[in-house]
Amino acid sequence: VFCELAELPPLRPNVETACYRIVQEALANSAKHAGARRAWVQLAHEGSELKLSIYDDGQTQQPQPTEGLGLLGIRERAKLLGGRADITVDTNRSLRVEVTLPLDEAESPNPS
Repeated sequence: VFCELAELPPLRPNVETACYRIVQEALANSAKHAGARRAWVQLAHEGSELKLSIYDDGQTQQPQPTEGLGLLGIRERAKLLGGRADITVDTNRSLRVEVTLPLDEAESPNPS
C-alpha cells in the first residue's frame, strides 16, 4: 500500500474514524475481490473539502462495481458526514473509490 498524505487541518473525530473505516473496507475489497497486489491511498484537502482516494492494480469482473455491503457502507459513511463517495471502475478494470467530505462541521447534516 502506497500512501500520499498532504498536510491537513485538524479533523473531527468522526471524520477521522470514517476515513479509517473507508480505507479499511476499500483495501479489503481490493485484496479479496480484485486480486490486487498494490494499492494507493491519497488524502488531501481542497478548500473546505477533504479528498480521499483509494485505488488498486487489481481486476474487477464487471465494468460497473457491484454494490455489496462494503461499498454501500462506504457510501453511507460519506453521506452521514455530508459528503459523497464515487465508486467507479477505470479502463483497466481497477476499482477506484473517491470520497469527498466537508471539513467544516457546519457543512455536514445533523445525524439526529
